[in-house]
Amino acid sequence: MKEEIMKNIKKKLDEDINADVENVFSVLPWYTKKALKRVLCMSALRKVPMLSQMDEKVLKMMCDYLKPVNYPEDTLVFQMGEPLDRMVFITEGFMWTYTTATESGHFGKATEPATSPSMDTNFLKKGDSYGHALLHFASSSLAALPSSDANVRCHTNVEAFVLMAKDLRNIVTKCEFLWPFDYNASQVEAAEQVVPLAQPFPVEVGISRCGSI
Repeated sequence: MKEEIMKNIKKKLDEDINADVENVFSVLPWYTKKALKRVLCMSALRKVPMLSQMDEKVLKMMCDYLKPVNYPEDTLVFQMGEPLDRMVFITEGFMWTYTTATESGHFGKATEPATSPSMDTNFLKKGDSYGHALLHFASSSLAALPSSDANVRCHTNVEAFVLMAKDLRNIVTKCEFLWPFDYNASQVEAAEQVVPLAQPFPVEVGISRCGSI
């Protein structure tokens, strides 16, 4: 894998010495991206309680749908009470989650006195993830996205992969017979008629149905 990555970086630099090769995924072909995402994220998926015993075919498809993202230091990725539209899997850097009774400023310091005596905080590091509530959402016919139960802010620059809610719904539909939770295809199909989020989305290159992964 390392040799393949370095080969593609060298090729890109030969074509353009000023090419941005720090963003490795931008210079890799789709089949290498696919393999690399599985190497980087399979163990992180297994750490999620609901996915610890999941069929490997489903996890591979989840990896294939992951998209790389970079968050600058101090970025507020999720705000408490706002819709949770993605799961985030950290590959480099640190985030922290916190709950407060007031709007928060830099690194969670309240701009107004909080009504509770303390904040409930938790650090997220490489291999950790946030947004597990989306798994319950994708396993049901619920139309509304769940809300974030905490603020999630970057303590450092963060490299991560995200799995969007619409893609997770797509995965559950494709892997209906391997998804062990309360999935009802007829309910989801009914929801798709009225909920834009749940409408079918085009399958990305290299992504197939669970049975053929």
